[in-house]
Amino acid sequence: MLRKIGLVEKAGMGVKRMFYTQLASGKELPSYFSAEHFVKVIIKDGTIDEPFVKFVKESEKQGKGVRFDELLILSVLRRQRELSLKEAASILQLDVLRTREILMKMIKRGFLEKSGVKKGLIYRLSSNIYKQLGESVSYIREKGIDEVRYPELILEYVKNYGSITNRQVRELLGVDKYKASRVLKKLIHSGKLKRIGRGKKDARYILG
Repeated sequence: MLRKIGLVEKAGMGVKRMFYTQLASGKELPSYFSAEHFVKVIIKDGTIDEPFVKFVKESEKQGKGVRFDELLILSVLRRQRELSLKEAASILQLDVLRTREILMKMIKRGFLEKSGVKKGLIYRLSSNIYKQLGESVSYIREKGIDEVRYPELILEYVKNYGSITNRQVRELLGVDKYKASRVLKKLIHSGKLKRIGRGKKDARYILG
């Protein structure tokens, strides 16, 4: 009856709304503790992240509202720059399969990018998000650091698995086939890799 006449809300709605409001403002999640006779809430950092707020509002205007789980991942990546699948699952408090589904949807929406494979797979904010947040330089710098490590990552993969294909390089580095070919050619010219197999489909690369 109290809910019907507007004096109380559905149980649990207040906490979710509080969390969403904090995240949408670019702030850290609130901490709260409950005991038998009281509930204590700690609101962290009163500074509003204006670029992040603008991004959330623009997404809503375009009919692409950011879901709570997506907002949670974006908020964490805003501060720590990269996440593994295991870390994301812990943050969302979901199993790995459900977490992977959410992250893949975020990639399709242009929110995230991924690089690496298997245990080395990591997720970062996309170049589009960095642009909207006014941090294109940060994206280019981090991407540049990644490119310096491309040969190292490929060689490490080949040492562990014996060989690598262009497709596997694309998955490992998160690049297109042309970029993958250029990196592989440099490693061949330097004598660190050699190509075996004929044709694009059968071509593999092993240590030189």
